[in-house]
Amino acid sequence: MERRSPVTPPEPAAAGQLRLRRLEDDAGPEAVADHLRALDSRPGMYYGSDYASDPVFQHEAHVFVDPAVRLTLAAGTLALQPLDAAGAAVVRHWSRGLPGAWRPDGAFLPDLPRWDPSGDGHHPAAALLRTLLAQFSGETRGLSLFGCWNADYWRLEGGSGADPAAARAVLYLPLSFLTIRGPVVRSVRFLLEDTSDTGGDAAAFAAHGAVAGAVEAPPAADDFPQGAYAHRVAQALDALARGDVLSVALSQAFRRRWSGSAAEAFAQLRRRYPMPEMYCVHFGAGEYLMGASPCMQARLEAGGLDIAPVCGTAPRGADALADASHAMALLHSEKEGAALALGTDEHLARLYRLCDPASVAVLAYRRVHHFQALIHEMAHIGGRLAAGADWLDVLLATSATATSTGVPKRSALALIAAAEASPRGWYTGAVGRIGVDGSLRIGTIMRPAWIRGDMVEIRTGSLLVGGSDPAEEEEETRIKAASLLSLLDQASPLAPASEPDGDPAAGAIPDGATTAVRGAPETATPCAPRVYLEGGNDPLQPITAGLLARCGAEVVEYEMGGLAFLKQHPRAAIRVLTRMRAGEGLPIDRNPSFGSGGDLPTLLLGAAAEAALASWGWAEEPSAGLLQPGLGITVHPCHDTPLADFGPFLAGDYPARRFAAADAPAELTVLATDGAGTLLAFRHRSLPVIGLLFRPESVLATGGQAGQRLLARLLRILAPDAFTPSSGAHP
Repeated sequence: MERRSPVTPPEPAAAGQLRLRRLEDDAGPEAVADHLRALDSRPGMYYGSDYASDPVFQHEAHVFVDPAVRLTLAAGTLALQPLDAAGAAVVRHWSRGLPGAWRPDGAFLPDLPRWDPSGDGHHPAAALLRTLLAQFSGETRGLSLFGCWNADYWRLEGGSGADPAAARAVLYLPLSFLTIRGPVVRSVRFLLEDTSDTGGDAAAFAAHGAVAGAVEAPPAADDFPQGAYAHRVAQALDALARGDVLSVALSQAFRRRWSGSAAEAFAQLRRRYPMPEMYCVHFGAGEYLMGASPCMQARLEAGGLDIAPVCGTAPRGADALADASHAMALLHSEKEGAALALGTDEHLARLYRLCDPASVAVLAYRRVHHFQALIHEMAHIGGRLAAGADWLDVLLATSATATSTGVPKRSALALIAAAEASPRGWYTGAVGRIGVDGSLRIGTIMRPAWIRGDMVEIRTGSLLVGGSDPAEEEEETRIKAASLLSLLDQASPLAPASEPDGDPAAGAIPDGATTAVRGAPETATPCAPRVYLEGGNDPLQPITAGLLARCGAEVVEYEMGGLAFLKQHPRAAIRVLTRMRAGEGLPIDRNPSFGSGGDLPTLLLGAAAEAALASWGWAEEPSAGLLQPGLGITVHPCHDTPLADFGPFLAGDYPARRFAAADAPAELTVLATDGAGTLLAFRHRSLPVIGLLFRPESVLATGGQAGQRLLARLLRILAPDAFTPSSGAHP
C-alpha cells in the first residue's frame, strides 16, 4: 500500500553527543511525598498511572522537581531555558550548529524555518525535538522529556492547514527523578560525563519565572449560566441532523477563586480518584495543572503502539450489585455504544496510517472499568509502528482525539470553535513523556484543574451523538466537575462564581459550521489485484486501505481529480469508492457508467452505495427519525447469493438513507438485508458493481474478522482473474 510519510525539514548535525552516566538507588514513599510537597513552590511534575488493570494499565509513575531544562513553545517560537548549571551545559550543547539568539535570562531561541501548514512536514519546532533528543548517549535508559501540549497542538501536524500560533507546549528535561512501579520507588540520576561546561558563568536561572506563552486568567465566572450549555448542545444536535458532523464533543469551564495548596489538592486527588492518567505540573509563576483522566491517548514501546479510547460514563453504585446494574445499563445503551464505535473507528483509522496494516488489531472492545467515582467503557487497539514512523508522528497523529473532539475531526473542531464560550487551553491536549529511546506515553487531558494565581478553572465536556439529550448532557458535565470542585473546596474554601451575563442563545452555531490477535498477518494472495481507493473526506478510508492490503491487494489511494489515469487501468484492477456522508461528490452519473472508470469493477461502500442507488432513480424509504451513525447492524446475507455461507454478522452502520429491498429494480440483485426488509448489499446484473450500505471496516465488524473476510470475498467476485495463477504477475 502506498503511504504518505511525514517530511520534516533537514535536521542539523549534532556536534558530538552529551554522554551521561546513570545512577539508581532505592527510595521510599516518603520521597514521593517530599517531591509532591515541593511542587507547591518549585517547578516539576508528577505523571503516571495510579490505576492498574492488565494488560492495558500498570501502576507506574514518575515525579521530579527542579528539572535541568524547560522547553516552551508559544506563538510558533521554541525557547530552551536552562534551570540549573547542568541544564546550562545541555542548552549550550544543543545550540551548537543551530542558528538562533540568546535571551538575557539564558534561554536559547532557535531560528526555525518557514513552515507551510498545508504541506507534509510537521512544524519545525516539533521536528527539532528529534534532533535534541538524539544528542544524548551513554547510559540514557529512562531519560525523557515530560510535559503538556495544549488542545491546539493538532495545528503542528503536517497537512493541518491551520495557523500554529495557538499551539502551546511546556516540556521539562529532568536529570533526576523518582520512578514508581507498584510499591517500589527508585531514585534515578543522570550525570554529565563532561562537566567542563557546567560552571557558574551561565545567566541567572529563571526557575520560578513566568513561562513563555502563559495565558492570563479570565474573571472567575463560569462559561454558561444554568441551561445555556444545554442550548448549545441542542444547536450541535441540529448540526448532527444536517450531517455536518457524526459526533462532536462540547465542553464548558467552571471557574472559582481559590488560594489553597496545589500539592495538597493533588495528594487528595490521588487518594480519592486514582486514574490511568494522573498529572500535576507546576509551570512556574503560579500556574499549575492537575487532573485525573481515564484516557490513555497513546503508548509506544519498542515499536508497539497501543491506544485506549474511552467513551461512556455511569455512576458507581452503593454496592457491587448496584455497580453491576449500572455497568449493564451502560453496555446496553445504544447512545453510548454509538459514541464509542465512532471514536474507536476514527482511532483505528489513525492506527492504519501509523502502523503495518497486518499488525493492527482490536484487542478489547466495550470493556468496563470501575474507577473510584465513575464507571467507563473502553476499547483497546494496537499495532506495530510502520518503518519510517516514530514518536513524533504518533504524538501529532493522535492529537484532537475523536472522543474529545468528534468525527470527522476537522468539521468537529470548526463546530467546537463556534459553540464553546472560551478557548480550551490545556483541556483535551496531551500530557506525558517522550523517551530518548523513542518511547512515548501520553494521556488526553480530561477534567483538569488549571490554576493561575488565585483562580482555578475546571473544564468538562460531553460527547454528543444523535441520541443525546441536551439536559442530560449538561448534567453530565456538572457531575464530572462536581467531584473535583468538592475536593478543592476541602483543600481550601472556594469563592462562589459569578453568573455570566447574556442570552443562552448568544453565539449560536452557524449552519454548516471483540478480540483479535495482534501481529497475525493475513496470508498474501500470490496474484492479487491492484485496488484504486478514493474516499473523499471519509475518516474510515485508512481502515479501508489497511484491510484491503491485509486481503493481499496492492492499494493505490487517489483523489477524484486523479481519475484520468483510470482510463488505462489494468484489466484486473478494482476501484473502491467510500463515503461517510451523503452529498459529497462521486464520479457517478445516471448512465450509470461510473465516469472515467468505464467498466472498471467497482465496490461502493457506505454513502457511496447510497449515492449510486439515488443516481439510478431509486427513492429512499421515509425515515421515522434521525438515523444514528455508529450503531451496530446485523447483516443477513441472502440465500442463493455468493455471500450465503457467511451467515448473519454484525457490522458498522453509518446510514444517511434507507432503501427497501422489496423495491429493488430488476437490474439489481439483493445480496443482504437487515432481516427486516432494509437493503444492505446489492450487485448490479450488467455492470461490475457491488454496493454495501454498511461499513465492514468498523470495529463492530471485527468479531471473527467478518469485515475483512467479506472484503476479500468481494475482491474475488469483482476480479476473479486477478486471483488465479494464469493471470500472471502482479497487475
